[in-house]
Amino acid sequence: MRIPQEQFEKLLPLAVEWVKEQEHHILQKGIPLTQPQVELAGQIPLRHPEKVRLLEVSTIPFPRDPSLQQATIETGLLTNLNDAAMFGYGICFRKGRIDSRYLLARELVLLARCEELGGIEPFLREYLQQVIIEGADLAPMQVMANQIAERLCF
Repeated sequence: MRIPQEQFEKLLPLAVEWVKEQEHHILQKGIPLTQPQVELAGQIPLRHPEKVRLLEVSTIPFPRDPSLQQATIETGLLTNLNDAAMFGYGICFRKGRIDSRYLLARELVLLARCEELGGIEPFLREYLQQVIIEGADLAPMQVMANQIAERLCF
């Protein structure tokens, strides 16, 4: 789904705020990486694995803001089928999936890209533009994360 640039620019600050809220919640409630998970993060490489927290949830959260929620659904960015999502240094997993090495690797790759780009706002600007143009499954960052996770885990 194509979102006009003007609408994208209005939604981006809402998305950044929402992601930061989710990150804060996960950092407060989540658990740190185990030593094997830290070693996996080192293979990616992630600059600050000590900051990462993991949280198991019944479903991956959706934004409360109606316009952001609609855009999220229409672009396929989040669905009820998502097993994991990266919110900065907070990563949430759908119940029963927190021990998936593949899912963790995929989200850590995205987090490493977030670190490289300088934080949540520049990461979301690039990532969401890719999702809008290519679709959630074909966004270059997502494809790269999947490929690296496959290489590290299978």
